[in-house]
Amino acid sequence: MFHITRILFIALAFGLTSAACSVEAPETSETIPVESSGYTRLSVGITGQNKLTGLDDPITVIRKEPVSHLLQDLADAPRDSDFIQDKLNQSDVDLDRLLSLGLIRKDAGKTYVLNFPYFTIEDHDLLIEKTSPYASALTQIYVERWAEFQSLFEAYDVEGVTDAQLAYALLGAFSLDWDGLDITANGNYRTTADNMPQTFEFIPWAKETVHEDSLKGLYWGSHNRTVNGIRFTTFGDHAALPRTGLPDHLWQINRRIRTTEGWKNGLARKTQRALSPYYQDPFLKDAGQVLIAIRRGDRLARDISATTGLPSGQLASILDYLVSLNYLAWDGNTYQLRVPVFAAEDREMVQAARTLSNNIIIDHLANEYDNLKDDLSGLTMMEYGTPYEHLYTQIWHYLFGMTNRKLMEQGLFPDLYDDGRDFPGFTSFVFSADLMDLTPDER
Repeated sequence: MFHITRILFIALAFGLTSAACSVEAPETSETIPVESSGYTRLSVGITGQNKLTGLDDPITVIRKEPVSHLLQDLADAPRDSDFIQDKLNQSDVDLDRLLSLGLIRKDAGKTYVLNFPYFTIEDHDLLIEKTSPYASALTQIYVERWAEFQSLFEAYDVEGVTDAQLAYALLGAFSLDWDGLDITANGNYRTTADNMPQTFEFIPWAKETVHEDSLKGLYWGSHNRTVNGIRFTTFGDHAALPRTGLPDHLWQINRRIRTTEGWKNGLARKTQRALSPYYQDPFLKDAGQVLIAIRRGDRLARDISATTGLPSGQLASILDYLVSLNYLAWDGNTYQLRVPVFAAEDREMVQAARTLSNNIIIDHLANEYDNLKDDLSGLTMMEYGTPYEHLYTQIWHYLFGMTNRKLMEQGLFPDLYDDGRDFPGFTSFVFSADLMDLTPDER
């Protein structure tokens, strides 16, 4: 059974009401500003679901500046207890806390090393270099079998949505990202939170922040929200943030209200808390009905209103907004989809495309997993003795992110940096959430 990874979204990054909120998405990160000379910034995140708070939460601990500096020092070389205690002298975190959270461990002798997935800038460069030929080989298989995918896409008879858009959603996000995480876990290629030494319900990770340009075209990140059985997704790289799509645009509105300057007595935050229940999920519920109705053939506003039960004035505002976000096109009389919207009747096509793609992934892993492992033996954490499979969640993101880039270069996916795009670096799609499930015989 397919199970999408859930991630903690940090309120600072996406404008949520609480840092403890869990939002549906395969992965995310927060950038930590670090001003001290000699240190870079860290991006931190989790794979899984985090309910911990305070000093019991490794993400909270990693975000503390003395800890983030120490982690970078440990990435350079093992350190002894005197060094660690000196670095944490002005912090409320101590050596025992880092040990208890499993962020570090004692190495042979009297030194300590990192003990969780941590990637340096040099690791990032190595991952780009070494995954590229494997991504090229994987891309070539998709190119050779493209006619099979096109044959399946013929069942999606929606004018205005191209095969490239369908492929990006179904192969790039559904299969390579979401299904790929299941395939790599079920095949024991990557360790899940259940088997990590930290014993959390999630896997913490940290990356030294790299230049934005080096993230451009690594299409590996989805942001998601499901309301009333309809899932809204944006999928793209992490160079083009924030995204002007759904649900991201609503999160931005949330943040902008909360951070409004000049309002006294906490009015900005109180306004955001009072109003957000009305313009977040309730809006997405109505927008989902509208998009599904158009997917099923309604083109005129009066027909969409009759199907959804939405008053004409309210519907007009929703349609106008969706046109501005490029979800819809309007020719002065009728509405047409500009992004993939998958309803229940698309299940057979969706599942067939995923199954074909998933089998390509399974064969690739069987043939190439060990070879890539050898090529990545120089990763910092592998040199410190961390098992490869503990790092593979992030490694898989590099591999499929690079594959998505190369599929775009081959013309199988839309060019997300085309000069004509209003919102570059990502695309949006919407689907009935129950289409995510794959039964064993469909796998």
